[in-house]
Amino acid sequence: RQLKVQVEYLEEDLSWERGISARLREGIGAVLDFLDQHLPEQFRPLVEKARELLPVPEVQQPEREQEQGHTWGGMEL
Repeated sequence: RQLKVQVEYLEEDLSWERGISARLREGIGAVLDFLDQHLPEQFRPLVEKARELLPVPEVQQPEREQEQGHTWGGMEL
């Protein structure tokens, strides 16, 4: 029972962290778009390099994870 409560807490915390990360990536993308439009041409390669350094967002399917059950270290919960 305690393990299940801990897993639920960690899943909620992970979801919250993913939300923050997604909003942060969106904000950074908006800043890079702004810079790309307003910086002189000579600085645009730097903006493109910054885009390359950003992590590619992972496609997540939480509904599918719930259907399959939760695994932890190869054990079904």
